[in-house]
Amino acid sequence: MGNSNLVRDNPKQLIDKAYSDLRKIVTTAVVSRLGRLWVWEGDGAMGVFMFDYYTRMAIFAAMNILGEVFLYNRTDNPLKSDINLRISVHSGDLVYTKNETKVSKSDVVKTAIMLESKAAIPNSLVISDTLARSQYQSLLDVFSDVKSLPNSAGKYRMYYVSQGKN
Repeated sequence: MGNSNLVRDNPKQLIDKAYSDLRKIVTTAVVSRLGRLWVWEGDGAMGVFMFDYYTRMAIFAAMNILGEVFLYNRTDNPLKSDINLRISVHSGDLVYTKNETKVSKSDVVKTAIMLESKAAIPNSLVISDTLARSQYQSLLDVFSDVKSLPNSAGKYRMYYVSQGKN
């Protein structure tokens, strides 16, 4: 179920609690792996990882977030429907600026947004093929084989967590 459906079908107090809980889950997963949250916009966030093994830490944070939300949906979610996430991880050079417009126009961020919007499905993590090529095979074994975006040169791999309150 999408964000607009969640907001429409649930009281504001419950939406506020669920989104606060989601922010805690995301913040803990990112910060505990030496990442930083640069942007929160509505129900979306952008985390940045900078130090040793930063790509692996970004992937592990995303996998952790999906797992925590899976558990949250079964135990603590006050909403009528599950929270479903689409996450992408891509890497490249990005210079920090407080100007969010400059950040959002960078090639690295545009690629991550494209992967999230065009390749990710609810409850999935999509990593760019460029990033995947630098990872250990044992990590890639939990991802799909390389897939191509329609009408694009973009390639990716997907990790999926089955959700549902059934």
